[in-house]
Amino acid sequence: MTAGQQPVNSSSDQLQQPDPTFALQAAGIGTWDLDITNQRVWWDERCKQLYGFDKDDVVPYDQVLSYMHSEDRSQVDTAVQWALNPKSEGYYDVRFRTIGAADGRLRWLHCRGRAFFNNQQIAYRFSGIAQDITELMLTRQEADESELKLQSVLNQAPAAIAISMLVGPDLIVTAPNQTFMDTVGKGNDIAGKSLRTLMPELESQPFLQLFDWIFASGESFHSVAQPVRIVQEGEEKNYFFNVAFSPLRNPQGEIYAILGLSFDVTQQVQDRQTIEDSEERYRLLSEQLEEQVQQRTEELAASNEELVAGNEEYAAINEELEEANSLLVRSNNNLQTFAYVASHDLQEPLRKIQQFGDLLKTRFVESVGGDELVYVERMQIAASRMSTLIKDLLDFSRITTRRNQEGVVQLSVVIEDVLSTLDVTVAETGAQIQVDALPDVLGDATQFRQLFQNLLSNALKFRRSDVPSHIRVTSRVLAADELPPTVKPTRRATDYYLITVADNGIGFDEKYLDRIFQVFQRLHGRSQYAGTGVGLAICEKVVTNHGGVITATSQPNQGATFMIYLPAHI
Repeated sequence: MTAGQQPVNSSSDQLQQPDPTFALQAAGIGTWDLDITNQRVWWDERCKQLYGFDKDDVVPYDQVLSYMHSEDRSQVDTAVQWALNPKSEGYYDVRFRTIGAADGRLRWLHCRGRAFFNNQQIAYRFSGIAQDITELMLTRQEADESELKLQSVLNQAPAAIAISMLVGPDLIVTAPNQTFMDTVGKGNDIAGKSLRTLMPELESQPFLQLFDWIFASGESFHSVAQPVRIVQEGEEKNYFFNVAFSPLRNPQGEIYAILGLSFDVTQQVQDRQTIEDSEERYRLLSEQLEEQVQQRTEELAASNEELVAGNEEYAAINEELEEANSLLVRSNNNLQTFAYVASHDLQEPLRKIQQFGDLLKTRFVESVGGDELVYVERMQIAASRMSTLIKDLLDFSRITTRRNQEGVVQLSVVIEDVLSTLDVTVAETGAQIQVDALPDVLGDATQFRQLFQNLLSNALKFRRSDVPSHIRVTSRVLAADELPPTVKPTRRATDYYLITVADNGIGFDEKYLDRIFQVFQRLHGRSQYAGTGVGLAICEKVVTNHGGVITATSQPNQGATFMIYLPAHI
């Protein structure tokens, strides 16, 4: 407030205490009123708490300013002066920090108010409300820090992995890591730009049509050694990538972006082509040698020399293959290390986001609008879904790369442990579960627990609403010659255990049988049934690790039966 302003018909006698309502009290919102003439602020008990005062209902305006954060003081005073200007129509809305007068505590406040003017366009009253938004601002800061940490994790991916999100039909590049920017070859300021304009060379390649198809169908796309031409520094270059493109959905189930991961395998493809060319040359050489031996025995000595040369070339080829396999093993180890580090680094910010979301809903449910509450819930749902996906991927990675901890496993004890974990879900659904006598097998107890945890969880999840859920686990012994022709275990044995998990749930069409055991493959939308599409892939990997086979039979609305064949030896 400037000393030169002298509004008419205004005095301290006209300063009226606002009439606080129950809603304001319940929401923790304070009220204030500025005596324009005498430069004093009146506030209620809540406002005193927000500013850290423990006395004086009326405080000089300059003293109020003195307890604001030094970086915000000028901003607040400017906003007040503008509100007292008739051109502003009296509106006042500002966010700032205060340092409590009595407790020294830093708080974020959101103040809103309005000035009223007389016929001479001079402000005669200025009042409004104040709300503590400290938790909200701290949550925003935490979210910003988490986003930076996520970007840092993505940038630490192994050198050949390029990651980015393509948002909307215009394919706006979002959160690209450094490898993606280097691959595109258009500089490091590509975030926020359309991939269609960044890489016009894609017009004559199948990728733009592929992205349109993913947005339209909601299907994922995976390809190995996919060729692509990229213009870098004005020169068109040929690359090969292992690619995976997956649609990302919002809480309403609508596709809003595509997550793209690409692994540069150009060198491996070129090495493989070189090896294949060498093998072809060797094959042709062998054929020529055979013909020469048959036709001209007199040239046997010369032919033998060529054969020796061919064997030397074949030995060199084997050395190249061993080197290529070694490179692939190291690459796989790097990927597993990255998956482990990424999962642990990402889980912490996701937990904080969920905790701050709970705090926001608890503290501000009475004061924030419907839209803000929806945004908080969306944030929590997305964080929970990402946390589950990271955990499932880490479980799958561990099963894929770790050696089994061999020992005698009592499957009856494993099932009993799993049912104890699922007892709440069983009680809620009213499911009846019957478990017959199960054998002891040789293997990894932890992996077998993951196997039956996923199978029984799926049976409970995909139940029918019109009949009580019934699940049965059985076991019997089959001789090797009794196995179905399509069942080909990787470990040979005289006898095999056939363990079945059968339910009377919604079932599935058997034409999708090959698809259900693949990572990220789902037959039902996320809005109908929760999940990440990793569970059955884990089941298949566990059974394969133990030399067995898993398959299934089903019909829609007729339930499903999963059959596990394991070598019967200890």
